Amino acid sequence: MASAIQRAEGALALLLIDIADLPTLQARLGFDMSAALVQCLAERFSLALRERGTVLRFGDARFCILVTGIRNRGHAVLAAEKIGRAAEEAMTDAAVTIAPEISIGIALYPQQAADAEDLLRKAQLAAATVHKRAARLQVFDESCTEQVLKPWELGDAYAAALRSGELQVHYQPQLRIA
Repeated sequence: MASAIQRAEGALALLLIDIADLPTLQARLGFDMSAALVQCLAERFSLALRERGTVLRFGDARFCILVTGIRNRGHAVLAAEKIGRAAEEAMTDAAVTIAPEISIGIALYPQQAADAEDLLRKAQLAAATVHKRAARLQVFDESCTEQVLKPWELGDAYAAALRSGELQVHYQPQLRIA
């Protein structure tokens, strides 16, 4: 990914695609059939974007797609919508009656990130936001960081307060006047 960013002339988008419930799909279809489905998805993604997209497998249930020639946020969303349609076609071709849903987190280079690691991190935050908002895709913005990381910060602050003895318990008696 870092070398692709260095070679890129102009802006690009990183689409981080999660296949929902892949383990359940594997249990239902069998490992061979689900592996064929994932391979079909990769091929469809490549065809959808042609030479403008580089499809990378990223773990069992994820793909990273680097899309070159992105002019703006809307252009990245159009590329993600093409990927969504390609996923639907792949499910039809594979004769899968229950199509797993995909979610897409999008981050833009160089507008939102200066290097590959930061680009991937921001695409992951956008992908996590997709799950929280029950949407299909999300372009990274600062609300993604707040929505995903804020609960962790609160939990960390609570744990630190417990360790340092900053919390105190005060009991309030409950009385019935009658």
